[in-house]
Amino acid sequence: MRPLTLKAACLALAALMPAAAPAQSLIQLEGIQLMPDAVPGFAGQQGISVQPGVLAVQCPAPAIRSFAARRIGGGLIRIEAEIANIGGAPYRSRDGQQLVTLMNASGAPIGYRGFVNLNPGESFVFATERSWNPGHEFQEGFGVEISYDPDILRDANPQNDDCRMGDNRASLGPAEINALFN
Repeated sequence: MRPLTLKAACLALAALMPAAAPAQSLIQLEGIQLMPDAVPGFAGQQGISVQPGVLAVQCPAPAIRSFAARRIGGGLIRIEAEIANIGGAPYRSRDGQQLVTLMNASGAPIGYRGFVNLNPGESFVFATERSWNPGHEFQEGFGVEISYDPDILRDANPQNDDCRMGDNRASLGPAEINALFN
């Protein structure tokens, strides 16, 4: 007999759920909260198609939603990182446990911004202005990263455990920025 996968377990639970299950009811499955009726409006805003009755994993997920540069005049550019909770549960933490860092491509910090709480869909923009010369021979790009206290997963607070760590970094190359001056 094959082991039961999470997908198979979810499908089995969905089959057992009554069709008129309230949207607020949750199922706890080995520490993972599953909501019988995902919120179609929020999911649609994120480009996710949702079918009523299909289970959706609910967890906090701070992420870099966008990272871009724009020319603001002369040789100045504005580098903007939008940080958003793209998860279905609120992110609740304490000051100093998470940090957004803007850096040059070699990793030297340009600026920092902490955050504490983010509701699902809530976001903020962290930005800086820099001078830029598209004719400079040795250009360097920029990066942004969300980082966490090393013990954040062991602090007994599941509301500050990012369930999608793969979307916490982004970069901009010199070619992308030079294109703003063409």
